[in-house]
Amino acid sequence: IIFTEFTQKFPVLLTETKLGKSLNWIVQLGLASFTASLGTLPQILFYFAKFPLGGFFANFFAIPLSGIVLYLAFVILLFSPVPFLAQLYSNACEIFVWLLLEVAHFFGKFDFTIVRFGRLNGFELLLGFALPLVVYFFFKTKGKMRLTIFLSTFLVFSSYGIFRSFKSQKNFKVTFIDIGQGDASLWQFPNGETWLCDAGNKTPDFDCGEKIILPLLSYYKIDTLDAVLVSHPHADHFGGMLKILEKIPAKKIYDSGQFYESEFYENYLKIIEQKKIPRKRPLVNEKMSVGESEIVFLHPDNNFVTENQASNFGLNNGSLVCKVSFGEIDFLFVGDCEKEADNVLAENFGKKLEAEVLKVGHHGSITSSSPKFVLNVKPKFAIIQVGKFNKFNHPSDLVLNRYKVFGTEVFRNDLEGAIVLESDGKNVWKSDWKKFSWF
Repeated sequence: IIFTEFTQKFPVLLTETKLGKSLNWIVQLGLASFTASLGTLPQILFYFAKFPLGGFFANFFAIPLSGIVLYLAFVILLFSPVPFLAQLYSNACEIFVWLLLEVAHFFGKFDFTIVRFGRLNGFELLLGFALPLVVYFFFKTKGKMRLTIFLSTFLVFSSYGIFRSFKSQKNFKVTFIDIGQGDASLWQFPNGETWLCDAGNKTPDFDCGEKIILPLLSYYKIDTLDAVLVSHPHADHFGGMLKILEKIPAKKIYDSGQFYESEFYENYLKIIEQKKIPRKRPLVNEKMSVGESEIVFLHPDNNFVTENQASNFGLNNGSLVCKVSFGEIDFLFVGDCEKEADNVLAENFGKKLEAEVLKVGHHGSITSSSPKFVLNVKPKFAIIQVGKFNKFNHPSDLVLNRYKVFGTEVFRNDLEGAIVLESDGKNVWKSDWKKFSWF
């Protein structure tokens, strides 16, 4: 239908000249790419929360190459009783498959061609499935009916856009990200601010920042971080932060102020300098407001991390510790603090440490969660960020039993994947992030 519309407006497409045949082939290929992209749009957005515009241009090469690969596959099947001939065509097929993959990689590496939409709800998914039908009937009809379809579609999409702009988050939401053996949590405040605390590890084979956290930010439709917290400069806490700071604007950084001689740490400082991101080590008892929420920093003091950035009791015990309060509900984040820091916190703050939610220190290691500390915090929920089958055997059974004695419900990334907690200021609960939402 669309091609017929084109030929009526551009008769040259039907001519037998070389120009006409070439243009005819290009237009048909372009329309095939367009309809394929449009038809798969809802599925791509639902599963990947982004749409690669480069795919439209990639299809100009991918469609012919796919046809050749498919043809060669049938030939290989036909000549399978003759191994020599089958191998010959198999080698040729391998070349075209390689070309197809190279085309995909080439057009997929340009970030500016990727449009990020975030997570689709049920209504948005229905709009996506309706769009191909709208395009079909738009080109099938003429005159007033075509205008009616256009105006109706514009009205539906614009009305929904206005509805979404007025729909705001009312709860404080924390996502404890499943990044394996390491820490990373995303804080979403009711006033719209978003903070990221730690970002997991980076190894030669896998970057948590690039492969897990950046897609999550896209999923949540987050394109700016209002603040970044780095509890301490161990790779399993801030290795993934390098890629995030490189790709996502961050307004400010809070860290423990500890110096650590490593390539990760040097690159961390370089990115901060290049991006001109304000960086600060918060003082003990320093408070700041984020809308109706309050954050107070409790650790480290100068006994643990000196003004010269030296760590007197190790990097773990120098972790940045803060308490986030929203209404009557408190969340306590302690990085990788061990018994030495735990006991000092318990002595200095006592019952002021009480919190409904505790991010357990050092992945539930036996070196952390001292009885005195847990007794003062009295958490309702304890979150252990830990990887499956980790070589450290975290978490410790002794620590798990300790929380059980105190009546604390424990959630673990290695058993449950990502953990999302929400609070309305009076209660706190675990959300089912896998649950499908219509709006």
